[in-house]
Amino acid sequence: MFCKNCGNQIDIDSIFCSYCGIKQSDVNKPILNEINHTGQAQPKTVNVNLSFGRKNTLNTILEINENKQPKYDFSYIKESEATVVGVLLLAVTIGFAISGPIMFNNYEKYRQIKVFTSIGAVVLRIIATLWVIEIAKRQNRKTIGWGTIAFFSPSIALIIIGLQSKIFAKFEINDNLSREENSQIICGKAVVFLHRNMFNESIRFSEKAIELNPSNINKSST
Repeated sequence: MFCKNCGNQIDIDSIFCSYCGIKQSDVNKPILNEINHTGQAQPKTVNVNLSFGRKNTLNTILEINENKQPKYDFSYIKESEATVVGVLLLAVTIGFAISGPIMFNNYEKYRQIKVFTSIGAVVLRIIATLWVIEIAKRQNRKTIGWGTIAFFSPSIALIIIGLQSKIFAKFEINDNLSREENSQIICGKAVVFLHRNMFNESIRFSEKAIELNPSNINKSST
């Protein structure tokens, strides 16, 4: 469905809009201030801050935690080149398995080729593992688990991770901290994403930091 306030597409069971934060059941609901002498309801005006195109909602920290965040970043372009390389590696492996071992008349030559092949296989595993870990970082996935899979099965790991979508990093709001303190923590994470060249995530976290504490606008912009 679409948000009744800002028009962005949200989950059908969403209580709050993941973009503007407005509670869906409150949209178009008359806000009554008082009943005048004619018996007609007087609508109460709501003050909204539109600075930089963002609405400064008055949600509590509890409401922010309940606000369902989008899971996947559909603007992320899947890294299909990793899948292609994984398919090629898998095809080569299957080809050698079908053709069987290569026979050598010279045992010394066989031993040398076996050593070089073993070293090459280890180097290939290391390269594939580092590649998969970098992709996992960009997709906000667990690097240790993906790195382990890539080392023992590089072709499978490359095929699968190349088809995965990017997961949005979630805003972690601590109910025991004030809005200003939560804003500082999220602002720090925005800087970390910026240094990793993850610009979309940096912008999202900067905007959330400003939403929690508008005085952070200068800090987030730097």
